[in-house]
Amino acid sequence: IPVHLVEHITRVRKTAGELLRKNGREPTAEEIAVRKRILYIASADSSALWTEEVLDGFLDGIRRGSARPEIDVAELGILRSPEFAVRRQDSEYLLKAMRRRKYDVVVTEGYAATELVMSRHAEIPRQTQIVFCGYMNFDRTKRVQYPNMTGVELPGGLMDNVRFGLSLLPRTQKIAVVTAGSPRGEALYREFAEEAKSFDGPGIVFLHGSFMGTEEMLRQLRQLPEEAFVVLAGWRSALPEPSVPEKLMREKIVAAAGRP
Repeated sequence: IPVHLVEHITRVRKTAGELLRKNGREPTAEEIAVRKRILYIASADSSALWTEEVLDGFLDGIRRGSARPEIDVAELGILRSPEFAVRRQDSEYLLKAMRRRKYDVVVTEGYAATELVMSRHAEIPRQTQIVFCGYMNFDRTKRVQYPNMTGVELPGGLMDNVRFGLSLLPRTQKIAVVTAGSPRGEALYREFAEEAKSFDGPGIVFLHGSFMGTEEMLRQLRQLPEEAFVVLAGWRSALPEPSVPEKLMREKIVAAAGRP
């Protein structure tokens, strides 16, 4: 019998024994069905608006279904770590948990969580199914390396936002595009910078966290002309400076810009 089936049988027997002791009778087939185990890994933490909303949507989807899986949530908190890197102790802990808990499904949200699972894929039990979301630039040529992995790739879409903004504000003279100095922010910045080379419209100001500090970014926002708008794709500077919670940073950006 394959190892994973032995483990499944063990879980069935354990569940049946617990129900027998709890109810004082033999459990039915429906009662004895083993609950699935899901590990949800967020790249940032619940202080980030995106992280909170995606997790809420995921949990709401689970609640609407008939299954009642066990769900563990792990937050990597990369927005609080130097260079947006996953701490080694966090990655080792999660890999041990995946091997010990034998999760049926691992859900990764964001760039860091998905990259972690892909880079350590060989160490994850083969029967574990992996689903990613909020991830950009998935290399489809490497799909064969991850047969148990699927997901919905997140499009950049910054140029779509720019064009939509221009349709609402046709008199715009300047557009500021704000991107974080994180791996995902870097991918967004590079993708948009390439698209902007053929853009026939108002001037674009790039405010990117890889080469700009927060105060300089806010100063440039204050200097925008009256007929301008801002495309905000998140912010944190990769330069050495105090960390500011995302929600507070958004308020600072809105106040500094004074523009749509």
